[in-house]
Parts: sequence; structure tokens; C-alpha cells
Amino acid sequence: MAQIESTAIGEGRKSLGNITYRYVNGKTIASKRVTTNNSRTPLQVKQRQGFTGTVKLAKAINPLVYIGFEKGKAGSPNNQFVKHNGDYMNYIKVKSDYDVNRPQIAYLYEAINDSNFTGKVVIANGNLNLTNVFAFNSEDKLTCKMYLSRDFLAGDTITLAVCSTYMLVGSMFEAIQMYSKTLTQQDVDQLPVKNQFEINGTTFPDLDLDDHYPEGYSDVKEVITAIVSSEKDRSASIFQKMPKEDGF
Repeated sequence: MAQIESTAIGEGRKSLGNITYRYVNGKTIASKRVTTNNSRTPLQVKQRQGFTGTVKLAKAINPLVYIGFEKGKAGSPNNQFVKHNGDYMNYIKVKSDYDVNRPQIAYLYEAINDSNFTGKVVIANGNLNLTNVFAFNSEDKLTCKMYLSRDFLAGDTITLAVCSTYMLVGSMFEAIQMYSKTLTQQDVDQLPVKNQFEINGTTFPDLDLDDHYPEGYSDVKEVITAIVSSEKDRSASIFQKMPKEDGF
């Protein structure tokens, strides 16, 4: 409820949209009518399912969302994620087996690996074009060749993230592994090609995908992404399939 120091609405009671105005003791009081949406048509149920699933995914990968999106006119980074992921929302709204209580990264994995899903799942909506080529090298170590639309600069932060589900004692769990590196001027000076960077065991010495899973885990399913961010810039990044362990 709000009090408005104005008599422009006039005396008595008046409604505008879902706001009711009442003129009381020289003041106009605005109150919002409480409405309940009990729509149950098949289309409305699907639309709510798609929206709910996208919101739940944003919460499941929240630390990553806050790197890839900033607060804007559409609200929080979570709201920005939902706004820019209509493809994923449309995918979820027709999932007949969707379960809101299931780990949501499971549905992210299914979308990325579904040949019928022709859209993208956006995890960063920045102004820089970025191409990430993920692979496993001859030693079965994960690498990523990054091609940026501008030269890499000192102060750029590179974030590698792996979102996964795994089984443990008969239950499914989800996890996010995040590795980050902020480039120094020395790092930039050592780049053979200034708009290219390679993530590997040398540039990211702590990179170890298996180290983050508990003992006894099984049936790991992973998707991967990489983001470049700085005080002024951010890459446009999407989730991708985890590569097969067969090198470039």
C-alpha cells in the first residue's frame, strides 16, 4: 500500500489496472488488488513449467549466472538469465517428464545433448564475441582454445565452469566446478596471438575435474563453458557439450 500526496485521481474510489485508488482524509491511497491465477489450460501449464524450469536452473548455477550477467533493466542477473534463455524455456515447457524436484543441471545436460534442441543456453550476454574449442589432449587432460573478438588484456578474468550431475548411493546430485584466472600484463605479453588463450594444465594448474567428486560417485554427466569478463567487458558465452577424450 502507498500514500500519494496528490488529489489528481479525484475523490471516491477508482481502479487503474490492478491498482485501486481511494481518496481518504485529503490523501490518495493506492492499494494493489490481490489476484490468484488458477489457469489450468494445457498451454498455460506448459508455459509455467518452462518459466519455472528456467528460474530453477538459474538458481542451481547461481554463482556462474552472477559472472555472466549483470543487473539491468530486467532486474537481477537471474532475471537476465531467464530473459535471454527463451530457447531453453521452450525446451522445458514440452518436457513431459519434467520434475521440479530433480537436479536442474540434469535438464541442462539433456538439452545440450539433445539433437532436437537447436537453440542455445546462454550463460553470459556480453559485448565480446568468444569461440571456445574444448578438447582432451593426448594425456586426457582438458584444454580449451579461446578466440576473442578483441585482444586479451591485463585484468581480464577467464572463468572455466563445468556443471554436472552424478550418482551417489542411489541418488542424483548436481555440482558446479569453477576455475578462474585474472590475466597479468606478463600473461598477456606471453601470448603468441593476442586474441587467443589456451586453458590447459600450465595456465590453469589447479584444473582437475575428478578431484571435486566424492568417493564412490558414478554416472557423471557434464556440460562446460568459459567466460571472459572485466570491469568494462564481458563475453557472449553458451554452454557446450563436454568433449570426448580423443584430443584435438
